[in-house]
Amino acid sequence: MIDSARGGNLRFQEVVEIANHLPEGMRLPVLLIACCQLRVGEVLALSREDIIDGAAGMTLCVRWRVVVDTSGTGFEPSKHPSAEIQLPEVLVEQIREHLAGCEPEPDSLLFLNSTGEPWSTVEFSRSFRAALSAAGVPVPPPLHRLRHVLLG
Repeated sequence: MIDSARGGNLRFQEVVEIANHLPEGMRLPVLLIACCQLRVGEVLALSREDIIDGAAGMTLCVRWRVVVDTSGTGFEPSKHPSAEIQLPEVLVEQIREHLAGCEPEPDSLLFLNSTGEPWSTVEFSRSFRAALSAAGVPVPPPLHRLRHVLLG
């Protein structure tokens, strides 16, 4: 799947194929990691108030990230606080559809695990690898590598 001539970087279509092997609740976060070059923890910390849907398009405000430490899963400011990222048009409708199924409160997290709890980065990464392995993807790429997808 990964062409060594590209230094191990995936093309967007390859990421879409990978996402199609994932459970529904994991697909959009993976596409956001790839299309917006976000860290896993930044995507998992997105809330409804971080999405601005305006006349100029849809923007993500990346302010927080999920972290795991000895006290458990928590949130801290992103390494690049207040980054505003224009969403690619290919994801805008998917985000709108996803928002329709989310809690209406502004601070409601967009992505929760199957029990309705916030994902930890460790849990999301483990579920990513397990889902791809179960789908027969021979060597799943590390989740972090999806940040470096070739969008052309």
